[in-house]
Amino acid sequence: NSAYDRQFALPASVAAPVFLVGQTSRSARVLQDPPPDSRYSRKMSGWNPSQYLKFAEERTQPCRDLAARIAVADVRRVIDLGCGPGNSTAVLRDRWPDAEFTGLDSSAEMIERARHEYPRQCWIAGDISEWAAGSDGQFDVVFSNAALQWVDDHAAVYPRLLSRVAPGGALAIQI
Repeated sequence: NSAYDRQFALPASVAAPVFLVGQTSRSARVLQDPPPDSRYSRKMSGWNPSQYLKFAEERTQPCRDLAARIAVADVRRVIDLGCGPGNSTAVLRDRWPDAEFTGLDSSAEMIERARHEYPRQCWIAGDISEWAAGSDGQFDVVFSNAALQWVDDHAAVYPRLLSRVAPGGALAIQI
């Protein structure tokens, strides 16, 4: 194990796996996706915010755990990819109250709920892969909890996500 591996190792008591939490000064190795299989789809047909929030505490705890592991000083811009109804973005806002936040989710229903609950934030209904390939700047923290399993072509998307992280920032992903 390298010093980098030990720095980001999770204790055995953590239930949810963290795929990558890293500083941009380090290189990341991305595993290849398995060949596509037409019998399975990672895309969800729709999300119901009310149903999703019935277990808000259980759904939000892994987000809190991941956010607590991010060691970035002077966080100014944060994006929450797969933000759902805004509950995970609220956790991040509590951690960095002076930062500018953007929440992105593919579900228009989830974004509408987030806009209603947290009207002063920027909410985007969109696709994570398309955002990753975009050019609207870098973020100190690119955060995604329980969303990237729905995204295809990890071998292409993960390096793009890392490129959207500002120098000294972090890409924090948990699926």
